[in-house]
Amino acid sequence: MRDWCISRQLWWGHRIPAYRVTVKNKVLEEELWVSGRTEQEAKAKAAKQLKVSEQDISLEQDPDVLDTWFSSGLFPFSVHGWPDKTDEMDVFYPGTLLETGHDIIFFWVARMVFFGQKLLGKLPFKTVFLHAMVRDAHGRKMSKSLGNTIDPTDVIFGISLENLHKSLYNSNLDPKEIEKAKAGQRQDYPNGIPECGTDALRFALCAYTAQGRDINLDVLRVQGYRFFCNKLWNATKFALMYLGPDFQPVKGLIEKFVKADGAGKSEDQSYKPVPPSSDLVSDAGKQMLNSVFAGSDFLSGQRATKIDLDVFKALGESPNYFKHQALCKWYHRINALSDAEKKSLPAGKGIVEAKPSPLALKDRWILSRLAYAVESCKAGFDAFNFPAATTALYNFWLYELCDVYLEYLKPIFQGSDVGAILTARHVLYTCLDGGLRLISPFMPYISEELFQRLPRWSSSEPPSIMVTPFPATNAFSFRNIAIEEEVKFIQKVAGVIRSTRADYNLPNKTKTELYLRVFCDTSAGILKRYATVIETLATCSKVVVTESPPSGCAIVTVSDKVSAHLNLKGLIDPSKEVDKLEKKKAVLLQQIEKLNSLNTAKDSKMPEEVRRSNLEKLTQSQTEVARLTDAIAVLAVMDS
Repeated sequence: MRDWCISRQLWWGHRIPAYRVTVKNKVLEEELWVSGRTEQEAKAKAAKQLKVSEQDISLEQDPDVLDTWFSSGLFPFSVHGWPDKTDEMDVFYPGTLLETGHDIIFFWVARMVFFGQKLLGKLPFKTVFLHAMVRDAHGRKMSKSLGNTIDPTDVIFGISLENLHKSLYNSNLDPKEIEKAKAGQRQDYPNGIPECGTDALRFALCAYTAQGRDINLDVLRVQGYRFFCNKLWNATKFALMYLGPDFQPVKGLIEKFVKADGAGKSEDQSYKPVPPSSDLVSDAGKQMLNSVFAGSDFLSGQRATKIDLDVFKALGESPNYFKHQALCKWYHRINALSDAEKKSLPAGKGIVEAKPSPLALKDRWILSRLAYAVESCKAGFDAFNFPAATTALYNFWLYELCDVYLEYLKPIFQGSDVGAILTARHVLYTCLDGGLRLISPFMPYISEELFQRLPRWSSSEPPSIMVTPFPATNAFSFRNIAIEEEVKFIQKVAGVIRSTRADYNLPNKTKTELYLRVFCDTSAGILKRYATVIETLATCSKVVVTESPPSGCAIVTVSDKVSAHLNLKGLIDPSKEVDKLEKKKAVLLQQIEKLNSLNTAKDSKMPEEVRRSNLEKLTQSQTEVARLTDAIAVLAVMDS
C-alpha cells in the first residue's frame, strides 16, 4: 500500500481535520498546516511549533473531505463508537466475515485491514467472501449510455418499456446518448421488465454465483424463479388442505418410524375424551367424527358403547350424507338399536384415536431427499457455494415434493386408511417445515408468510421463521440411498410410460393397463413393491409384473431388464392415430433433412455452438422418428 491523496472536493463526507495556520502580525516563510481532533488541539500544536501564544494563532480548516476509501476503511470499528472504548466494541470487534466485490479489494479491504491493525492491533475480520459483478444478459458491463442498467426495484415491482424510457430523462445522460440507450432498452426489454418480487431476485443472484466473477443477469431467469415462488405458494396451500384444520404434529414420531425401519411395533390403543356438544355439532366436529369411522365401526372401537349413544343424542339429527357419509351411516346404525340394546351398551373409554401406520417406501424416499437437501445446504453455506444450496432446494421443492410426492399422496388422502393418512400428514408436515426453513435465507418473505400458516410442533415454538433454528443434519438423519436408487428406477419406468401415452395422444383421464415383463429378479421385486406408485405416476388402472403380457399392447423398452406393454385396446381409434402420427413423422423428417443439409454444408460459416446445437436437435428428432415408427407399427397390427 502506497501513500494516496486522501482529499476530495465533494459536498458530503468527513471534513478533513487539517488547518492552515496564520499568525497575527507575522508573515510565515512557508505555508503551514497542522492537524488535530479538535480545532483547539490543532491551535495548541501550531503555537508550540511556532513558539507563539495561542491567542496569536488563526486557523482555517481545509474545506475538502476525506477520500471515501479513507473514511470507509474505518468502518469496522467506527460504527461501534471508536475512538471511545464501548461495550459494542468489546462484543462485535473483530468481526468474522466480510462480503464485498473483487474490484475493491485494494480500495477498501486492504485499508480496513491496515487501519484495524494500526489503530486497534487486531484484524477486523477473518474471512472475505468476494461476490460476482452483475452484468447484463449479454455479458456487457452495465452502462447508462447503453441503456442496459437494471434498477433492482424495477425487477422487484416491474416496469413498462415506456417508463424505462422516461427514467433515461431523469439521468445525467447527454441528450445524444438517450436515443441510443432507448434502442438498447427496446432490444433487451421489448415488453418492459416483469414483476418478479424480492425473493425471486435474491434467489436468482445466489444461483447465478456459479458463473464465477461475473453474473450475466437475464431478467427472464429471475422471472422463472418468480414462477417457482408461485409453485411454492400453491404447493403449500394444497398441502395444508391435506393436513386439515385440526392437524397437530407429534414431535419425534417420524424419527421413531425411521428408526423402526418399517417394523411398526403394536401399541396400546389410545382414546380421547368426547368434545362438548357445541363442538360436535359444528362442521369441524362432524368432520372429526367422520374421520374416526374411516377406520373404526364405532367411536370406541369395533363395538358400540354408551359413548356412541351420548354422541348420537348430542348430534340431534342425521348428518348430511353427501358431506359426512361414514358419520351418516353410523348415525342410522345407532338409531336402529332398540331400547333394550341401548340400555345394555357397555361404558366406552372415549373416542378411539387413529394409530399412524409405518412409513411407506415413498415416505422414506421423500424424507431421504429432504435429508439430502439439508446436507447440500449446509455444505453449500460452509463453502460459500450458494448455487449448490439453491439447486438442491429447487430440485427438492419442484421435482421431488411437488411433481412426485404430492401426486403420490392423492390416492392416500382419498382412501380410507386412517393410519396411512395420519403418517402421510406427518411426513408432509415435516417436509413443509424443513423445506421452508431451508429456503428462508434465500426467500425470507414467502417462507415467512407460508410458515405462519403451518401448525406448530408445540406452543413453545419460536413465533417467526427468522428466529427458528436452521435445519441441522443430525435432526434430519433420514438418508436412505438404497430407496433413492429404487425410486430413481421407478421414475424412469413412469417417465417412459408417460412419453408413450403422449405418443398415442392419450388424455390423463384415460387410464391404461400396464404389463411389465422383467428379466431380472431384483428388478421384478422392486417393481412389485412400487406397483401402486407407478399406477399413480404413470396414470395406469393397474400394473402387473408378468412373463406373458397380452397381445395388442404398445411395447416400449425401459432398460435391458424391463419392457413395458401398454394395453391400448378400446382406448383409441388405430386408423385415426396412425394418420396423426404419420403427419407428425413427416414434419420431423423434413426437419431432419434441413438439419442434415446445414451440418454437411462445406462453405458454412456456422459457429461451433450452433453446429453442436443442431447435432443435438438432429439426434433428438431421429430418436423421436424411431419411436413414432414403432408406434405406427403397433397401431397397424391393432387395426388389422
